[in-house]
Amino acid sequence: MPSPFAVALGLCAVLSIPGFAQEPRAGQVSFEPYTLTTYDGQPHAAELGRVWVPENRQKNSSRLIQLAFVRLKSTAANPGSPIVYLAGGPGIPGVAMARVPVYYRLMEKLRQVGDVILLDQRGLGMSSPNLNDCPTGGKLPADTFASRETFVHALAQSGGDCARYWRAKGIDLSAYNTEENADDVEDLRRALGAAKISLLGHSYGTELGLSVIRRHGGSVDRAVLASVEGPGDHDTMPWILDLQLKKIARLVAADPAVGREFPDLVSLFQADLQKLQTHPAKLSITKRATKQPIQVTVGAVALEFMAEQMLRNGRAISAFPALLESIHRSDDALLQRHIEDLYNDFDSGITLMGLSTDCAAPTPPARVAQTEKEARVSLFAEVSRMDMQPEICSAVLGKFAVGDGYFAPLYSDVPTLFLSGTLDADTPPLKAERMRWGFPRSTMIVVENGFHETLPAPEVQSLVADFLRDTEVRDRHISFDPPTFLSLDEAKKSRQQPR
Repeated sequence: MPSPFAVALGLCAVLSIPGFAQEPRAGQVSFEPYTLTTYDGQPHAAELGRVWVPENRQKNSSRLIQLAFVRLKSTAANPGSPIVYLAGGPGIPGVAMARVPVYYRLMEKLRQVGDVILLDQRGLGMSSPNLNDCPTGGKLPADTFASRETFVHALAQSGGDCARYWRAKGIDLSAYNTEENADDVEDLRRALGAAKISLLGHSYGTELGLSVIRRHGGSVDRAVLASVEGPGDHDTMPWILDLQLKKIARLVAADPAVGREFPDLVSLFQADLQKLQTHPAKLSITKRATKQPIQVTVGAVALEFMAEQMLRNGRAISAFPALLESIHRSDDALLQRHIEDLYNDFDSGITLMGLSTDCAAPTPPARVAQTEKEARVSLFAEVSRMDMQPEICSAVLGKFAVGDGYFAPLYSDVPTLFLSGTLDADTPPLKAERMRWGFPRSTMIVVENGFHETLPAPEVQSLVADFLRDTEVRDRHISFDPPTFLSLDEAKKSRQQPR
């Protein structure tokens, strides 16, 4: 499920962008020197490109919008095809991800293969319009996390407010979907003057990459798809979360440092859910928008949501057992910290692009029925398909959906590396295997103890670069150290500042 809060990176109105004295035309591209400053303060020389594309290619009268991208020129003597980075979410700008030092290190490795193109997908980041810039935050109800119903209603209200804001400005939200996104990548290739491009997609970026291959496979040289989700496969089946909880519980019990403190994580989670279901917590937190304290109600749905997020995150999982133990002891310190972060993330505004893109490609009915059946016996029933509820999608997008062809089986001869992690509860290896069945020239690497993000690891970065330079990698084996976990005391001391 995409994180539904927005990071505003600035909005440029289409007609106010400098550099075009005349009316722009589709495919028109410009470049200028640019300094990409990573979050550690280091400057990196680059080029900022902008290309005009139709907002809605299904309408002949569609207006133009502008895509922004950063180009890192190759350091190779004989560069290969440009490598287009497709970030996840949906709703995360590619340029913003490259500012993260460990991701910039990956881009530096890829520059040894070819030019690296960091794309801010339509509606994101420096592209215009930036639909994640919603001046409608600061209104999240205090009872948002009290129940599934209040949570869904808050998401629908926030998403609907943002959607109405952009529709009033003439934006056609039905055009902000994966198929248009894929056609943008093809238009970008043409603007670059490249015979072919290679793709590196992560999470939602793999769904987008698969759409590019389906629609423009002849333009794709090679592809790396990390943490794979296929068309209509962006929600998580309840049984995957139930089994992930048991896998993590086993690792916790075997941890010599904390195993005795948390011997049965599953039972602890069940007890905490029952406790919050019958006696929701009342917590005082600081509302970031006003810097004033408010009291919020926290029910079982909030714990299920936080658990879902932490179970797939290799950086957050260490504090998960301690959070459960603190709730069991009626010690609100950790719960208050997590809820304050969660509340303010949502309160800052919705990630409209995430909801719009997912709602445009709804889960097929048979899978919805299976998910609902599983949810009846799952510990994660309250958050099952929460972001895809009709109330939310109707508020954001109305009745629009991509055609049935989007979900058809995909066959491709594009050489493709599928990359998964054994502890990825969001996009487990089985999702990659389903898509890989139609890729006869594919390689599958499963990282032992890998969570949803494996790309930051140096050995994975070398694997990706080698594959894109056409080096054989199918015999590579990558294994991370098992996760370690914090005691309750360590978790309470581990973070003095907000994240």
